[in-house]
Amino acid sequence: MNKKIKNLIKASIMTMLILAVLPFAQAKAEERVICEVNFLSEYSAAIKLKWNNTTKTTPIKINSWKIEENKVLRIVYEQGTDIASGWNERIIEGSQYAFPTKIVLEEKGKGVTSFPDMPENTEAKNSILNLYFRGIIGGYEDGSFKPLKNVTRAEFSKMLVSTAEYKLSSSKSEFADVSEGYWAKPFIMTLAQKSILKGRAPGSFDPEGNITIGEAVAIIYRSFVFYNQNQVYPYNLSNHWSNNEFVEMVSSGLVKKTDAYYYPYTPDKKATRQECAILLSRVLEQAHQKK
Repeated sequence: MNKKIKNLIKASIMTMLILAVLPFAQAKAEERVICEVNFLSEYSAAIKLKWNNTTKTTPIKINSWKIEENKVLRIVYEQGTDIASGWNERIIEGSQYAFPTKIVLEEKGKGVTSFPDMPENTEAKNSILNLYFRGIIGGYEDGSFKPLKNVTRAEFSKMLVSTAEYKLSSSKSEFADVSEGYWAKPFIMTLAQKSILKGRAPGSFDPEGNITIGEAVAIIYRSFVFYNQNQVYPYNLSNHWSNNEFVEMVSSGLVKKTDAYYYPYTPDKKATRQECAILLSRVLEQAHQKK
C-alpha cells in the first residue's frame, strides 16, 4: 500500500471519528433543562422549567423542591413523553422560603449535573450552578467549566445581557473590531445602546480582550438598581476610574470581604469565570431592578 493511499485512509478514519463525536458534543451543549424564575415576594416565586433548545418538546414535570442549608432551592424534575403538559410550572410559597435565592436542578434518579473541575468553595460552586441552571452560562465540550479561565469582554457582554434579560438590539455595530457577523455583536450593541458598555479606544471595543474586575463591577453597577445599601468600605482606595462603582457595589453587598480583590481593591485584575459567576449570581440573589 503506497503512502498516498495510507494518508487517504487515515484522513477518512479521522473524519469518521469527528463526525461520530460531534453530534454528541452538540447535543450536550444544547439539550438541557433550564429554569425561569419570577420572584413574586419575599416568600413566593413562580418557577418554570423548559428546554434551552427550543426544538426539543419532551414534557417536563416538577416533582418536588426544598431549601437546603446553604439557602439553595433544589428543584427535582423528570422528563418523558408520557408526562402531561403543564406540570413544568409551579408557584412555590411559604414562610420557610426567603426569595430571591440560588437555584439548582436535579433530574429524578440522576442527581445534580455538575462539572469535574468545580471549585471547592461553596459559594463559588453554587453560583456557577445557579447561572448554569438559568441558562446564563455553560460548560465546554469536554465537560469542564474552567473556573479560573479569564473572561473576554464579548463573553461578559453575553452573560450580563442574559442575567438582565435585556431585549437584544438589532442595531448596526459602531465598533470597527465588532463585525456584523460576530457572534457577540447583538449582546455588545445591546449594552452599548444603553451606555452600559463602552469601547476601550475610539471606535474600538476589543471584544477578545479580557475583562477586568473594575470593568465587570462598573458594568453591573450601570445595569441594575439594588435596594440594599448598608455596607461601608473601610479602606482607602488608590486612584482608579471605577472606585465609585466599586464602593457602591460594596454598599449593596455585591462585592464582599471574602472576594480576593476586595482589599486591596485590584480593579485591573483580569476577571475569571468563577468571579464573574459569583458577581452575577449575587445580582439574582437579592432584590433589584434592571436599568
